[in-house]
Amino acid sequence: MIQHYCDSCQRILVNYNEKFCTKCKTKVNKNKANKIDKEYITLIKSSKWRKLSEQVRCEQPMCSICLKKKKLGQQIEVRPSEEVHHILKVRDYPDSALDRKNLIGLCKKCHKVLTDKGF
Repeated sequence: MIQHYCDSCQRILVNYNEKFCTKCKTKVNKNKANKIDKEYITLIKSSKWRKLSEQVRCEQPMCSICLKKKKLGQQIEVRPSEEVHHILKVRDYPDSALDRKNLIGLCKKCHKVLTDKGF
């Protein structure tokens, strides 16, 4: 099997089809995640996001998921939209971050459930 030294630390041999050793791969992935998180924080602090978020909550004053559940016959209290959710994750689709079609208004409870499930 052909091997080469890790592109980062240059100390550990890795398979030819890999770039980093396990230790360095973890650092690289963590740095990438931190960069994405910083970009997301910058986005949600921007005036464009605040205006768009307010627009979504005005257009959808009630939680989209609560309304859907109610229409399906569930006995549920429909709560107001307090947060705005990206349908397509900003991490995966950064160009859709400020696309109105990619946003829905949700109550805090439904938004937490969605994000906890990885949506």
